[in-house]
Amino acid sequence: MGIWNSRADKEPPAAFFAEVVAYLDRSYPRAALDRDVMESLKPFLAREWRSGQSAHDAAKATCACDGLSIVPSPATAIELGRRAVRPPKGAARGSVFGLADVREPATLVKARVDVEVARRHAEHYTAIADKLESASPKTERARSSREVKLFQARQEAAKWALEVTERISKLRDLTALATWTQRDELVPKPAPRRRAKSKGAGLDYTPRAFPARPAGSPDGGGSSATGGASEATAVAKPSKPSCLPNVMD
Repeated sequence: MGIWNSRADKEPPAAFFAEVVAYLDRSYPRAALDRDVMESLKPFLAREWRSGQSAHDAAKATCACDGLSIVPSPATAIELGRRAVRPPKGAARGSVFGLADVREPATLVKARVDVEVARRHAEHYTAIADKLESASPKTERARSSREVKLFQARQEAAKWALEVTERISKLRDLTALATWTQRDELVPKPAPRRRAKSKGAGLDYTPRAFPARPAGSPDGGGSSATGGASEATAVAKPSKPSCLPNVMD
């Protein structure tokens, strides 16, 4: 295939090299893919791009011969979604980089944030329920109001606990497809706040179980749904999210 006139005097965009390194990582998981390796492949990859080849096509053109038999390149069986990998921020056309330099897809970044948001909601409403449970209203009207608010807080805590589990599951699915992204933690833990209780690290956050709904309060209950967040990550108690309805009023 000949060189395209429109690309003959141009360098490949940074996104092209980012996609190539991601395809190569999936195709050859034990291969070293640092900056030096990619620099050595640059003349070949640039020629493929100038000939009209996509990143996938360029990766498929890499060697897959063991010296005795010729087999298809492993890259032929790999499919990456659109913008599944991003180049380093500010990377110029023609610059190459290693696997450690590429950025994870925006969908994965959003999924991490979604997990953190759900976890903070769950902790926020659990804290409200704790405060209401420890309160001692002096009048019947105040006790009735407390029971209603406590029920609402339990319901919200249970709902968000389940949401944490579902969002972590989605995040793990996305992470499994992006082998070049961070693997140590699903969600980076924020810096601890002063006077916050330390809950440790890991993926075993479990909102507290609530007692049964008292008789005479609104329908429903929140005691059984709180067990759905056993895989969420423990973090220090955050401040109250500004967008949440205030069940304390």
